[in-house]
Amino acid sequence: MTHLLKLIGAAAILCLFPTTHVLAESPATAPESAVVDPAFTGPKAPCAAYFEAMRRCDLEAVVACFVHEEKDTEALKVGMGLFIAHRRFEKAVEARFGLDEETRAECEGWFRPDMTDAAIDASMKRLARAVVTVDEDSATAELRWHEADSAMEDYCDLLVKKLCKVDGVWKLDAGKQNGDFFQKGGWGRMFRNMMKTMNQAADKVAAGEFRSVDELKAHMDARQKELEQEYEDELRETDWRGNQSER
Repeated sequence: MTHLLKLIGAAAILCLFPTTHVLAESPATAPESAVVDPAFTGPKAPCAAYFEAMRRCDLEAVVACFVHEEKDTEALKVGMGLFIAHRRFEKAVEARFGLDEETRAECEGWFRPDMTDAAIDASMKRLARAVVTVDEDSATAELRWHEADSAMEDYCDLLVKKLCKVDGVWKLDAGKQNGDFFQKGGWGRMFRNMMKTMNQAADKVAAGEFRSVDELKAHMDARQKELEQEYEDELRETDWRGNQSER
């Protein structure tokens, strides 16, 4: 009887709120991995497109997965571009030096565990069996992470959980950026400089400008100190809101 009452209650809720429904494949019918739908006709589509665009390091394709205000485009490009820069850097190091434990240790902090091929593969598999709750033109995606997925869980849930439909096309919802992301002393300027540094380093690695991982580490450590000093100087000149400090 309890089970029947639950079913009746669920049916009543669906009758009262007919636009809300859950999309979830059973383990028997769910595909092994999510597939990309270029038309973005389903709520999982922008999530899959996002992961695959990240795999290709295609920033324009990543940004195209989101709905966002025009004024926030540059902030979105820097935020997503920084993730891609981490991936480009790691792929360049892998191609030039390999990725043994020593190399990983030397490059700690410059590699992102959620930007590896294995992490993206796992994300696509979890997406294939994700539970998507749709409410008219908005949706949420719940990816069922495994214990070994800790590297991706927080990052992916933050980015691909909230979706919306605009003109019949599903997109990831980037939300709204409050204030000036690139104000002096703000995160945006630091992220943009970090992205530039990592992309330049990836290009130098690919061009063979470093003879060893030790040389690369020395270069990155020096550049990191420069970035930290530059950012600290900006913070001393501004308050936490980015306003000029009174002297």
